[in-house]
Amino acid sequence: WDPLKGDYRVNSTASVAALPKGAVADGHWYWEANSNAKKGGTSYISWPAKLADGADSLSPVIDSCQGLCGTAVLKKGSMSNSPYASVGFVIARDESGEPVPVDVSSWGGVCMTYTSEANPLIVLDLGDSLEHELGDELPSASLTKSKDGSEITKCVSWDEFALSAKSNELPESWQEVVGEKAASQLVGLKFRIQADSGEYKFNVRHVGTKVKNPLKAPHKNLSSSSQAETESSSSIYTNWLLLEGGDGSLWTPLKDKDHD
Repeated sequence: WDPLKGDYRVNSTASVAALPKGAVADGHWYWEANSNAKKGGTSYISWPAKLADGADSLSPVIDSCQGLCGTAVLKKGSMSNSPYASVGFVIARDESGEPVPVDVSSWGGVCMTYTSEANPLIVLDLGDSLEHELGDELPSASLTKSKDGSEITKCVSWDEFALSAKSNELPESWQEVVGEKAASQLVGLKFRIQADSGEYKFNVRHVGTKVKNPLKAPHKNLSSSSQAETESSSSIYTNWLLLEGGDGSLWTPLKDKDHD
């Protein structure tokens, strides 16, 4: 175990039955620079280390923090809503490098361990076309800020993700089970800091699936009839630290590097 060596990408595809035809795994962390610029905001993320080149540009940050840490510098500008900044990852990309939707409904939801000086959100990335259709109203789940820098582990079921838009503004197909539908065509996940203008430190420490054995969970594309087991936040946290990313863990910076 070496805290300076860890996964630079999220190995989410190890927990899905199959990728779309021609798609390849991604999982590299990225950030949304000036993520709300189109709406008049000028928010950005200040990093504690100089970024590298290439797909693993955030690797110096991960090595420095044993996680993905930074300061969300939120500036509302002319925005009507609260400004935001995000980090996230794409699950897979097609042969041309474009993100593709992947069915991850068997995960049961997602778990994160983090610290944050503001109440963060887990946002489900549905790709450019659906994002354009839904505007900023992507399915999301609210998390709580941490006290005194203490870590929080939170698991969120797919059915806990919701859209904040009025129901009559949503496509008819999204009227029911928003989170489950998003999970069946998920492009990626985002960890978003959205608050009043100001500076908020954060650190994403772990990412995992809520279901312990996603590939054995009941799923329309799987033949297994085994019932999935879910774990409490505390037991998942134990698996991440002591078992170095056992069943349910997608990414932990304490594991050996995976450059596959």
